[in-house]
Amino acid sequence: MIDIKLKNLPLIISIASGKGGVGKSIITSNLANTLANDGHRVLVWDGNYNFPNQHIMFGVEPPYRAKDTYIGRVDLNSVLYKMNDNLYLLADYSVNEIELEIDIDKILNVFKQLITNYEFDFILIDTAAGLSELLLNFINISHLVCIVLDDNPSSLIDSYALIKIFLRFINPEQIKLIINNIIDNEDFDEINTKINLVSRNFLGQSFETIGYLPYDREIHKSIIHQELFTNSTNEQLSELFPRY
Repeated sequence: MIDIKLKNLPLIISIASGKGGVGKSIITSNLANTLANDGHRVLVWDGNYNFPNQHIMFGVEPPYRAKDTYIGRVDLNSVLYKMNDNLYLLADYSVNEIELEIDIDKILNVFKQLITNYEFDFILIDTAAGLSELLLNFINISHLVCIVLDDNPSSLIDSYALIKIFLRFINPEQIKLIINNIIDNEDFDEINTKINLVSRNFLGQSFETIGYLPYDREIHKSIIHQELFTNSTNEQLSELFPRY
């Protein structure tokens, strides 16, 4: 773990989830696209070390990936993939070995370069689902940690478990919730009430839900076609985050 106290940092947001398949990656990519369209300089860092997929979300194939710079094959500037004037991607390769040890220090060195040598307004980190040492390091360097969940009971349980562990490392105010695949406002209120009822009863804390995404077939189609739904529709994620 490292403690970053530099001034003029980009706003660093880790997007996390207790379980896979809740829409964490698509929310990350489309939120980044919305921020870039609003004129902010944004980097998406694919922090899923084993099974990254942000390049799929954006429909691109960068020639170099994060592991290339982690191992010193190329410098960081060669790895940052420019998608437009405001939007950059630090993509990665999937692992090709059964066991591949992660050198946390090399990854944190990349982070230090990003905040000292580049001028991003936002860095969004798409983390792997579940709990890992790498995830704990990512949340430690983040200003906000957004936990994505849906109405699946296992998602609620795993989100609560993740929050409980995060509270050992970061302040409660840094933890925000994003609810995906809601049917209507009643569905949103029910999910939001459930997760906060449990967290209040057992942790003594409530957590702000800063946004939601409705269940929408067009969003699922956008994944299949490798097109951001914030490009293919008139809807921007900022409109779906009324609480932020």
